[in-house]
Amino acid sequence: MATSYASDPLEARSLMFFVERTITQFQTFFPDDFWNSHVLQFALSQDSIRHALISLAAHHERYLRPDTPHAPSTKTMAAFALPFLPPEQRAAAHAQAIADSPPPDDVPTDTAFALKQHNLAITALLAGGDPSKSIHVHLVSCLIFICIQALQGELLSAINLFKHGLGLIKALYRQQNDAEAIGATLGAPPSAGSTGIESIASAVVAFLSRFAVQVALLAGDMDPQISMTYLSGISKRPTLSPVTKFHSLVDARESILNLAILILSNYSRTAEGRSYGTTRLEWWTQAYDALVADQGDKLPKRGIALLELHCTYLHTHLKVPDVVAGENMLDCLTDEYSNIVTLAEQVVKLQGGKIERNPRSAVPEFHMDLGVIPVMFSIVLRCRDQTVRRRALNVLRNNRLQEGIWDSSLTLQASERIVMLEESSIAAGAQLSPSRVTSVQVVLDAEQKEATLQYGLEGHTFEEVLNW
Repeated sequence: MATSYASDPLEARSLMFFVERTITQFQTFFPDDFWNSHVLQFALSQDSIRHALISLAAHHERYLRPDTPHAPSTKTMAAFALPFLPPEQRAAAHAQAIADSPPPDDVPTDTAFALKQHNLAITALLAGGDPSKSIHVHLVSCLIFICIQALQGELLSAINLFKHGLGLIKALYRQQNDAEAIGATLGAPPSAGSTGIESIASAVVAFLSRFAVQVALLAGDMDPQISMTYLSGISKRPTLSPVTKFHSLVDARESILNLAILILSNYSRTAEGRSYGTTRLEWWTQAYDALVADQGDKLPKRGIALLELHCTYLHTHLKVPDVVAGENMLDCLTDEYSNIVTLAEQVVKLQGGKIERNPRSAVPEFHMDLGVIPVMFSIVLRCRDQTVRRRALNVLRNNRLQEGIWDSSLTLQASERIVMLEESSIAAGAQLSPSRVTSVQVVLDAEQKEATLQYGLEGHTFEEVLNW
């Protein structure tokens, strides 16, 4: 069915690759009806979605071949914003986007095909007219483009698209509130079509909420618009209670990541916030334990291990939400940190679905879930036990992973620098009170695949530039 609406053989081939390989990678931990059915059905009626999926599949296929030449990046954000510009500005902006595209002769054939499909998706969005009348189409397109940019290592572009997606969600919520008000006035029930659109929109919102945690953990300190505190203000409050029941691991995942946005924000640094987060996390654990006890044999073991990892990490974070203020308490959590690394080792060891993993492969395993990488980075930052740190570093070193915008190799470099800076302070004579790296801020370059990392150590800042 997936290829029945693609008359071009190359398009049909890419759609088949998407079904057989890309969807599988996107379900590394959890089944996902959005990728399995919703987005494919949506592509039947929306050219922009179909071309975007084909472009994603083509980029993914190139990604899995490390011997191919480096592909030029797509300038998605500038092009994607075109439909939202005032009409008098679109022509000039469109011309500039075309000028920014690489010359066809400068790219391999398969890359040219991916770029062509990318541009066709943008063109179809432009042809759709007023975006406020088709926000759900733009939301799905935005999600797919985020995946493409993450796959290409275009981290800043992916983050900018994410911020654009947040704006679309706000617009969608306003439309829904207006429609509900009108429906209540007229006494009219929701149509089947509107229900289907709401289902797709809900799936996209859930995806962006998961991605929000990745973004805030990577660059939230440097951009107030993507900080945990900001996101906690626009996300839905966790709807947990003592009688909460989860029907699937997907339900449990959405719930704990929604809770994570709150716990990882500055709210948890207050007594009220810690109490609120601790109580909700206990309710989540009760519901999760009941789900595993009831359906354990039917649930994917890798997904179980990942959720236990996130839950355990959030428990330890609530004990010391502020690294600077609670520095003396961090060393009391070594056993908890060791347990978290053990869970991470289980996650990367377990096979997920049909994915064929090779730890020595030059190509990292790619998925869009919040996985083990940012947690291992946090363990290195917070825990100074050499054995636990070494195990966390080995998880990053021995497993080639790319989890959305988090890359294991880049994270390993930053983690090793933290250890080096702290060990240097000890060697300099601070044995009685060794210095601790208390912050790592990431500044992404707007033009190059480059980031400046700013390490905070004893009132001093050390900078390092990473390229990829």
